[in-house]
Amino acid sequence: MAKWGEGDARWQVADMGEGGRNVNNWHWTEKDALPWCRERLTEMLGSADLAPGSGLGVRATGVKSCAGEAVVNNRKNKIIAAYELSVVLGWEGSVADGTSVTGEVRLPYISEENHDEDPEMQVATSSEGPAAQQLKAAILGSGKKVVHGAVAVFVKELRAGGPMRSGAAQPKAAPAKSVDAAVGQAAQGAAAAAPAAAAANGAAAGQQAEKEAAAAAAKKEAAAASSGHSIELKERFFAGAAELFECFTVPPRMMAYTQSPAEAEPQPGGKFSLYGGSVQGVFREVAPNQRILMDWRFSNWEDGSFSRVELRFEEPDRGNTLVTLKQTGIPDADRFGHHDVVGTVEAGWRQQVFDRIRRLTIHAQACRPAAPAAGRGAAARRPAAAAPRDVRARASQGDVEDAIASNPLFNSQFMGVLRDSLARQGSESLMRNAQAQGPRTSATEEVLTTALAQSKQTLQQLVVWREQIDRQIAAQQKQVDRMEFALNKSRGDAAYLRALKEMMHGDM
Repeated sequence: MAKWGEGDARWQVADMGEGGRNVNNWHWTEKDALPWCRERLTEMLGSADLAPGSGLGVRATGVKSCAGEAVVNNRKNKIIAAYELSVVLGWEGSVADGTSVTGEVRLPYISEENHDEDPEMQVATSSEGPAAQQLKAAILGSGKKVVHGAVAVFVKELRAGGPMRSGAAQPKAAPAKSVDAAVGQAAQGAAAAAPAAAAANGAAAGQQAEKEAAAAAAKKEAAAASSGHSIELKERFFAGAAELFECFTVPPRMMAYTQSPAEAEPQPGGKFSLYGGSVQGVFREVAPNQRILMDWRFSNWEDGSFSRVELRFEEPDRGNTLVTLKQTGIPDADRFGHHDVVGTVEAGWRQQVFDRIRRLTIHAQACRPAAPAAGRGAAARRPAAAAPRDVRARASQGDVEDAIASNPLFNSQFMGVLRDSLARQGSESLMRNAQAQGPRTSATEEVLTTALAQSKQTLQQLVVWREQIDRQIAAQQKQVDRMEFALNKSRGDAAYLRALKEMMHGDM
């Protein structure tokens, strides 16, 4: 029997620390990865250039917040990452005239559910104005690729283990007190090689993530370029072509019906924007009061994706204008993958542009004083039946104008349109119509006939709007169903992870 302190070291039990109690990460281990996420995002985006190639100085000022939860689990050396983060970056920038603007870049939802997609990105400014809008557009342009590329690398590293792969998170085995020198040297060599291997794995994962992000971006651009939906709309307005032309080229008129910031430079190459930048584009051809050709896009379309819009203004009668819109090259989906772009564009033109312009012009017509018309037909109705034909024609026109002026059903705009129509027809046309059609109908009946035609047209428009609303409701219901499915799946995954964790702890 060996004496105390003597004997073969191979038969002595050594204290191997944590490494001896969880060999090869066989048992379930869990680590809070939120501090690592905040530190890693700061390294990648804390001072990044958010508008490369734009000529503007826009730079991130750090990660203002990284909220949510991020946990990395390891069982039998298999990594399971669960995370749901909301990240806010600060930024500051300036334009050519020296105006400085600050703001935030918000990434409201980074989760394992959308690890293979570009996260939603929102840009907020601390002030309003042309400088803020210019910097915001630059960040949403070239800066988006910078942010999405960094997030793709970050997600790849987190899913590969994050802090558990960094070398600091893995439990280090304590050196054996009684093991021979060869075993100790081998353990030290393995410990020294672990950080290098982790760094190599991280670099390889980053390069692979960048390649995948570039391939996804190229795929999206190709899909946007290959799609080309089109719409054609025709709208009639009781207003002049010049007045309607200004609704697309004069910023005060544009802001009057949108009730939001608008800009326009009505010349070839000039830019325009509506609804605070939600709609933007470039004028290509401008023919005053006749035609507008422009490149047009929503701000949530893919970068560089534009459609072509042509607006024509035809005014066959004074104050009666037909506006024809043709739009081609509408993409199949926006940058978030929503495929109802065509319906959204058409509904936007009808509800947010044409209907608002119509209400604006009707209000302007109603506010104008109506020309006095009463009494003009009274003197014309006095001559006997033997009066000359031109006198009888003027009497007929006077009857209609008196009926229009005295009838409370019609506003000043409607009165002006009918009065102009009567003036164009002339006395000879009125007499020919009266002789061809037999006894002339009353002036009130003629006015009501015209009003009936207008009401039928309005009814048809309302039916079209109802169909569009039904389509929007159906699309929104599909979106709700998808979100409910995603929520239920997330809850089920969380319950599964909790049960698995409890089971693993029970095995220990």
